[in-house]
Amino acid sequence: FLDEDKLELISLKRKIKCLHRANMQVVLKRYGLYEGQPLTLIHLKKKGECTQKDLAEFLNVSNATIAVSLKRLEKSGLIKKTPDKKDLRYNNISLTEKGREIVDKCEDAFKNVDIHMFDGFSDEEIKNLKMYYARIIDNLEKFNFSNKGGNADD
Repeated sequence: FLDEDKLELISLKRKIKCLHRANMQVVLKRYGLYEGQPLTLIHLKKKGECTQKDLAEFLNVSNATIAVSLKRLEKSGLIKKTPDKKDLRYNNISLTEKGREIVDKCEDAFKNVDIHMFDGFSDEEIKNLKMYYARIIDNLEKFNFSNKGGNADD
């Protein structure tokens, strides 16, 4: 049973998610990116280069989905594909200089959004919030809806 306070918390959680996403969308639009592409660029920044298959597995998307995204990123000049020396059927994907610049700008802008999200919070409030989030995560991991037979009342 959800009382008024819990219902209000759920509503606030949704509003936080929507406002955070809206701020992130502003950043994406500023740099001509689509949702999901920054994660691809950040992964390439960390790895240096990888295959389309590696990216699809990392992002947990289909090869077709990542192919469309990579085509857009390549057309924008943010990534480049080079044939794999061992197996010419595969391409290694890496960032271009422009891609490195954009990913750095995105990371800075994303950090800025996240920093502002916690404006005015004391260290103690942040510590408590972390503890509350950890408890919520623990509760959800223990619940594991998929093992409850799909019945939300279990």
